[in-house]
Amino acid sequence: MHQAFLSEVELYFSDELYLSENRIVLSEDEAHHAGHVMRHDEGNFIFVTDGKGTIYKTEITEVSKNNIELSIVSETKYHNEFENICFCIPRMKNKERFEFAIEKCV
Repeated sequence: MHQAFLSEVELYFSDELYLSENRIVLSEDEAHHAGHVMRHDEGNFIFVTDGKGTIYKTEITEVSKNNIELSIVSETKYHNEFENICFCIPRMKNKERFEFAIEKCV
């Protein structure tokens, strides 16, 4: 996968990885967004990250009200080139401006 690939896909997050069983579970908000908002169903392929640099191509195997179960088709690992970046934000009197600055940094 090339770097531009990441800007072209829906990417979901899950910390419920069962790598020994070759499956991932989306729950709560992520499952709602994938199943109800984006209308993915069994047999569709979606991409899931563990938040640690690995992106899994998965196939939806089961959709329930609160969870979506996925089987892992392939995985790609990305090296974090920016692990030592620091953001400096000046002290601000207005709480909303501080939140705005944090959002822009992320």
